[in-house]
Formats: sequence, C-alpha cells, structure tokens
Amino acid sequence: MTEYTELTLAIRPLEPWRDVLCAELGDLGFDSFEDTEDGVKAYIPTVKLDKAMMMAWLNTTRSEVSV
Repeated sequence: MTEYTELTLAIRPLEPWRDVLCAELGDLGFDSFEDTEDGVKAYIPTVKLDKAMMMAWLNTTRSEVSV
C-alpha cells in the first residue's frame, strides 16, 4: 500500500487561486486534491515528495498569495 503525505493550504482569496495552486502542485507530483472551506488539501506519494522543492515553492507562493 502506498503511503501518502497530505499538504493542507488555507488560501485567500480562494478564487482563482485554488485552481492555480492545484495545477502547480500537480506539476510537483501531487496527484489528488480535496477542496476545503478555506483552501485545499493535496496528496502526494511520500516517496515522491521532494521537501527542498516543496519549501522553495511555498516560499515563492507565499509572496504571491496569502498561504
């Protein structure tokens, strides 16, 4: 059974950023998404998670959107 890592993001404003974030996270290897009241939950197989790339993406994204 594949182990997954969950990333929970609260974002403002929700639209259009929810769709944009899901597309960007898909490029990073996340393969499933769940809309939440405040944003999105994204899931990636733990073996595919590149923590350094994820942190670089988060730092860039924070400057564009309130994450």
